[in-house]
Amino acid sequence: MRERVDHLLDLVQLTGFSHHYPVELSGGMQQRLQIARALAVDPQLLLMDEPLGALDALTRRTMQREVLRIWVETRKTILFVTHDIDEAVMLSDRIYAMAPRPSTVREVVKIALPRPRHRDDPEVARLSRHLSRRETRLCYKGAQRDCLMGIAAETPDLEISVARVKSIAQCRRGLAGPL
Repeated sequence: MRERVDHLLDLVQLTGFSHHYPVELSGGMQQRLQIARALAVDPQLLLMDEPLGALDALTRRTMQREVLRIWVETRKTILFVTHDIDEAVMLSDRIYAMAPRPSTVREVVKIALPRPRHRDDPEVARLSRHLSRRETRLCYKGAQRDCLMGIAAETPDLEISVARVKSIAQCRRGLAGPL
């Protein structure tokens, strides 16, 4: 057990903080700790529900790089929920643009760009503009803000269907039972 804990702390770059309480850690360190806790049970799918939303901009970008680094090492499929369009484009292989209620997939955007991605890449900017225009149109129609569910670094052995994404969105809102 201790060996597994040490491995996970090393994976999330928290070696040396094993005797600290979570409240003694910075926001970014707490997020990395949460990732380690989720990975402790060796899941097929890592669901991250707006994990970076409360972080400042600099820590958020650092954590985006960390999520990708952890994916490279674990090869776990990550499904994350975000309202940040740039974050979704930077991290995802596929983005599900969700309508707020009822939980409906409005659009699926596949991202076939190599990693690492850069915010100044014209194709990254084009995809961000495309999703931004779509969200703006929906806001003008009086709809609540859409939610983006990104499949970050999907592994071939775990295909996530549109129905599964919709089910996760409903569970997130307390509208359905367990997955």
